[in-house]
Amino acid sequence: MRLVKNVALIGMPGSGKTAVAKKLASLMGLMSVDTDELIEFEVGMTAAQIFEKHAEKVFRQYETRALSAAVKMENVIISTGGGIVENKVNADLLSGCYVIYLSASKNALMSRLHNSIRPLLKGNLSDKLDSLYNKRKNLYLNWRDVTVYTSAISVNTVAKRIYDLLLDLNIAEN
Repeated sequence: MRLVKNVALIGMPGSGKTAVAKKLASLMGLMSVDTDELIEFEVGMTAAQIFEKHAEKVFRQYETRALSAAVKMENVIISTGGGIVENKVNADLLSGCYVIYLSASKNALMSRLHNSIRPLLKGNLSDKLDSLYNKRKNLYLNWRDVTVYTSAISVNTVAKRIYDLLLDLNIAEN
């Protein structure tokens, strides 16, 4: 299978971006690229370690570099960090991709993230999710080409829906 343009998944932490990207790439016989994994490979530290040692601003710089590398690849499904939308430069980088916003209810996010060690989710998880969502929701909506809801369905079902959508829209070709 071949993509007319790369596909990038955006959304809140816990919306399923990484898992869906891997499953979708597998379905399509393509490669998935995770910006957080690219950062970890380049820097040799996890996101949490970067936040702890250097703060969020430095992490966001690494994130933009990772996204820049990912969008230069061909025929890839890109999973991004939840905060990728907070930097306008990243919008320009994603402009050549078909951007899918994975949206999940707060209850689904709470359930998926209850044991999370993510730096931006330390403290009261409910309050942190509300804060992040309020800060990012319009960015997700403005950047996306389409929204796919992930709350009550499996990763396999989400990936299959996106696969069918990409074929229907001629984003993917056999």
